[in-house]
Amino acid sequence: MRHLSRHRRALSWVALLASSSVIATVGATAVLAEDAACVVGDRSITAAEFAADPSLCPAPDADPAPAPTPEPAPDPAPTPEPEPEPTPDPAPTPDPVTTPDPVTPGPVGDGGTSTGDGGGVTTPEPVTPDPTVTTDGTTTTPTPPATDPGTTTPPAATDPAATTPTPATPRPVTPKPVRPVVKVPVPKIAAPTVQERIAHQAAAPRAYQAAPFRDARVFREQFKPEGRIPEQPRMEEATAKLLVAAAEGTGTDWSTLAAAAWVDSRWDDPTAGRLVGRHLSTEEWATHGTDGDGDGAVARSSSADHARTVAMYFASVTDPAKPDLEAAFTKYFAGSKSAEQAAQAARMAAYFAALGSDALVDGLDDPKVREALQERVLDNKDIELYDGGRRDVEDGLIDPRVLVSLQFMANRFDTITVSSMVSGHGVYTSGGNVSLHAYGQAVDVAAINGESIAGHQQRESNTWHALQDILLLPESIQPAELISLWEMGGASFAMSDHDDHIHIGFKTEAEDHSDDE
Repeated sequence: MRHLSRHRRALSWVALLASSSVIATVGATAVLAEDAACVVGDRSITAAEFAADPSLCPAPDADPAPAPTPEPAPDPAPTPEPEPEPTPDPAPTPDPVTTPDPVTPGPVGDGGTSTGDGGGVTTPEPVTPDPTVTTDGTTTTPTPPATDPGTTTPPAATDPAATTPTPATPRPVTPKPVRPVVKVPVPKIAAPTVQERIAHQAAAPRAYQAAPFRDARVFREQFKPEGRIPEQPRMEEATAKLLVAAAEGTGTDWSTLAAAAWVDSRWDDPTAGRLVGRHLSTEEWATHGTDGDGDGAVARSSSADHARTVAMYFASVTDPAKPDLEAAFTKYFAGSKSAEQAAQAARMAAYFAALGSDALVDGLDDPKVREALQERVLDNKDIELYDGGRRDVEDGLIDPRVLVSLQFMANRFDTITVSSMVSGHGVYTSGGNVSLHAYGQAVDVAAINGESIAGHQQRESNTWHALQDILLLPESIQPAELISLWEMGGASFAMSDHDDHIHIGFKTEAEDHSDDE
């Protein structure tokens, strides 16, 4: 097999030498002649002679023992191939498996597999043949052609790695992290104590300018309440003067006579001397009868005499050292309903005293009445006002019904402590509405008789009795808001944040302008 291959190769070289007259090398023998096919001894065999008798050129001797083939070195670590320069798109390379070279049969790998037997891959013959054929006596699969002998993985036939750049792989888009929303809890601020509220008022004037509309004082100075005060009970001026004159010098207040007359007749039946004193018996009239009009006679037909006699009666049944007006009214209203009537009369007496006789005659809208109410509240030692609240009263920012309520509670109890009026209070309620405090139409009472409202709103407590007193007044003079921890009907309702004070608020009515045309 090896000799046959050599003869074929010699024939190829003879044809090449005959046509091109070049220097050829066959094995280790060199021939320098145009038509020499071989040299036998001293004679050169021409190509023509060799063609006529190929036996003239003896077969070459067996090749010397080939040098041992060194063990193939282990494949080095693959190194990155240099990036080839871009070249024009080449024509597709024909598949070497199915398209062999028809002109020059190339060498087959060890194992003798020829083209088309399905057992190997035919490699096209290179332009410059390699005369050295390495064999190791084993059957191997020929390696497909590659531009780099060290390359083990050939490029794809339809997409040469050296000519077509690999498209860039898009970088994955990393989603932007979403920052979690952290809700910062808003700490609840405890309601200030009565002492803290009162102490806060010293710096209130400076706070007004620094925080407009956060303090109700600034709001009240720029926005005036609208509407009118609801109609209050009115008394004829002559009747009021009669009661005031009848009480003078007796130790009985005119308001006590007015309350007795209210329960007796609602002031609407003064005929025949029956304005007050209807409940005096004949024996009581004989004992306490007094001349009230100065005519020298005591007549039951005289309203002045009746009023003066009733004043003397109350003076006799009341202990000056420990006056108990309700007990005195209980004796006056002798009968099955005396207790109920006495309680009502005692509340009305305290209310009339808070109003004053001028307010009963002229009403609360009168400027002189308002000024008189302000002076009486400021002079009343039983009403404890904080500094800001006192300035509110002095500046005329407080609704007269608020002033009357303070006077009324002071008349019913020993002392009351005011914690909030306009100054120091916020403009808005927790519901977002403008507070009645901002209009000067509300007041907060924090203590009664020196006892704090906080922790003292049980049944029969001072707080409980104060709420009852206000709700049992005539409807026309009751507040619109009476807030505490109690819900007793009417204007009262409970709110948990009113555990330390009583809120008393009034509203105004829309003015009627139908008669203005």
